[in-house]
Amino acid sequence: MPRLFKNLAWLALLNFWGQVSWGFALLGPASGPGLEAYQVTTIGYVLPGDIGTPKNLGEEYRRNTPVMYYTYDAPFLDYFGSNGVAAVDSAIAILNGVTNVSKLSFNLNEYPLQATRENFVAEALGLVDVKTWALKAMVEQMGLAEPERYAWTLHDRVQIPGFPLPCPLGYVYSVIMRNFDPVPTPLNQFQATPYVNGTLYSYFINEVCQTPDPLGQTIPFPVDPLDFTFTAVASIPGPMVGRFHTGLTRDDVGGLRYLLSPQNFNFESAGTNTLAEVTNPVPQLLFTSNLTEFAEQALTNNAATLLTLFRT
Repeated sequence: MPRLFKNLAWLALLNFWGQVSWGFALLGPASGPGLEAYQVTTIGYVLPGDIGTPKNLGEEYRRNTPVMYYTYDAPFLDYFGSNGVAAVDSAIAILNGVTNVSKLSFNLNEYPLQATRENFVAEALGLVDVKTWALKAMVEQMGLAEPERYAWTLHDRVQIPGFPLPCPLGYVYSVIMRNFDPVPTPLNQFQATPYVNGTLYSYFINEVCQTPDPLGQTIPFPVDPLDFTFTAVASIPGPMVGRFHTGLTRDDVGGLRYLLSPQNFNFESAGTNTLAEVTNPVPQLLFTSNLTEFAEQALTNNAATLLTLFRT
């Protein structure tokens, strides 16, 4: 094979693999013991609307109950009516359709890199899709953060001593990555990545000069301006007028697969005024009573009947 042809073939192969990269970001508590010391508002964390902050591998939080319940309050029903109920129910149906994630293909080919559509009439009227927002809220509650926002994020900043203009020119920032490729390496390790659903992101640092502490935050942007952006359900940064999701993307499902993996064990610190003792250094899966079934039966049965149903 001529050398030129070989080089072109390798370039085509590298370009192919670059196009199928994607990533997910993990969410943790926005306050309390789980909050890392550097995650402060002045460098882009715990902003209005945030329910959590990005976490490194092994530090994430997730829902441990097998069943999640939801309901509608009176203001929602009065405003959206039955159409709003149908929209939220359809979002829940999308999540319920994601079953047995450990059986999905290694590269998650069952799910698309882009599942967004445009409704130009809704865009002209300034309307936001209720189903998409319900889906976004659910994946966030399950432990997924915004991958583009945290693909590049600030860790620390240092003011240059004696610099005449401390803001916006007098600070040096430390930048880290909190977005991970859900397809592990051959050694079964997850790597940080600047890709989200095939789109490569870079960033610039936006600074707002105020006293006493200036505000700083990374702002992501696609390296290729023609690429689709904010494609994952977890990516939705704000009201997306006229834009809606038809389902989950590989980014979303890859993050859920990582979170729900039975091999994903995390240990939480015992907290203040407590003492933790590890009795079995090898993690073991414990099978406890089915409290979900018990809760459902308790809605329609009295104490005597429950005692009969669950007597051991």
